[in-house]
Amino acid sequence: ANTVYRQHNTMSELVLYASSTGGSLEMKKHTSKIRDVLQSKSIAFKEVHIDLNEDDKKQMREIAGNPTALVPQLALGSKYLGGWEKFEEAIETENLEAFLKGEA
Repeated sequence: ANTVYRQHNTMSELVLYASSTGGSLEMKKHTSKIRDVLQSKSIAFKEVHIDLNEDDKKQMREIAGNPTALVPQLALGSKYLGGWEKFEEAIETENLEAFLKGEA
């Protein structure tokens, strides 16, 4: 299945919420694992560092529906996809493409 992920509509852009500085070692590992998987599959995404902008952190938490959500989190535009656990589950069940399109 050679799906081309070219999204001209910014509303449905895949966003990886991450932190450039803070966060635990585990958060950093999870974030770089997500980044590596997306890059290895040539999936276009935008990385947003919530530690650089309080509004981005608020937006991530609003999208996630969780006032204490931590990175990494994934969203498709303003549609919440999930965090590390959901991402890992999608890989294990070989359901990543559907998950990233918000269909999982």
